[in-house]
Amino acid sequence: MKRIIITVTNDINSDQRMIRIADSLLKLKYDVVMVGRIRRDSKELSGQNFQQHRFRLWFKKGKLFYAQYNISLFFYLLFHNFDIVYSVDLDSIFPGWLVARLKRKKIVYDAHEYFTELPELEGRPFTRKCWELVGKLFVPRVDAAITVSFSLAEEMEKKYKKNFFVVRNVPLYAEVKLIPKEQRIILYQGVINKGRGIIEMLDALKEINAELQIAGRGDILDEVKIKIEKLDLTDKVQLLGNLNLLQLKAGNSQAAIGLNLLDSSSKNYYFSLANKFFDYVHAGVPSVCMNFPEYKRLNNEFEVSVLIPDLKKDTLRDAVNKLITDEKFYHTLQSNCLRAAKEWCWQEEEKKLIHVFEVV
Repeated sequence: MKRIIITVTNDINSDQRMIRIADSLLKLKYDVVMVGRIRRDSKELSGQNFQQHRFRLWFKKGKLFYAQYNISLFFYLLFHNFDIVYSVDLDSIFPGWLVARLKRKKIVYDAHEYFTELPELEGRPFTRKCWELVGKLFVPRVDAAITVSFSLAEEMEKKYKKNFFVVRNVPLYAEVKLIPKEQRIILYQGVINKGRGIIEMLDALKEINAELQIAGRGDILDEVKIKIEKLDLTDKVQLLGNLNLLQLKAGNSQAAIGLNLLDSSSKNYYFSLANKFFDYVHAGVPSVCMNFPEYKRLNNEFEVSVLIPDLKKDTLRDAVNKLITDEKFYHTLQSNCLRAAKEWCWQEEEKKLIHVFEVV
């Protein structure tokens, strides 16, 4: 049986895309091992058939984190057998490519985001150049490349002169029974970082008759807490922390409106296709979403979101209030979500993934 080692720098528990991909590769009769990191509050991933290995790292972020992770990954790959290494994003590609070539094995690269355009790299030209160099050296030389959206594939192909397969980050389809929304709950799920529209949403919330729930953690969590206190929103905002997959699914089913907000100044955000977009769709939850290329493309297929041009307070307020007050419009979008879920589902995207591993 052929073995695939999947390498990620995050906590495996929170990576829905790679869990789905690992499950699909098991169906292809691969022996699958997923390698990631373990945090202080990480929980064991149970109920999965693939193997896992998580590094305990001294450093949590920055150059020393990436150095320690890459060194640890290099020696792990060197002393473990595999037929294919599946490297996710630029931060794990170097040891993957190097050991794959040393052992004369295959490497598949999966770009989850426009890594060299991450907002975290703003004002850090040397660090950006380092990641640019990593991409230039290794991405054109992998055996196959995958990414999450057509917009990002077009950008990656121009940048690296390499064909990219598109495998979107969509949930498994399961029929949903809509439950009555006794409370007007607006849900944001994901990383609480700069450029995610959370601070702006708090400003708009003063003029919205609904509760906001925020699920996740990130760099500006303390700033968000201060903002909630300053605006006297403690009765209207719940910070749920990190939720597991079952908790997120339950939270989506109870929400009335989903938020998928991003700052357009980041190319990574502009070309993104967030998994939360599809999570909302599969829960039958209309969302407020950015008018970026990929969301515009999808909304033209099935209108499931109110697309907005910016993160201004008035723009957010008007978009959310339209969903709250216009019941006919809301139910049209809700119905479209249920129709779209049957097409934007892992049962369909899995076929594309299988094709990649048939040609690699």
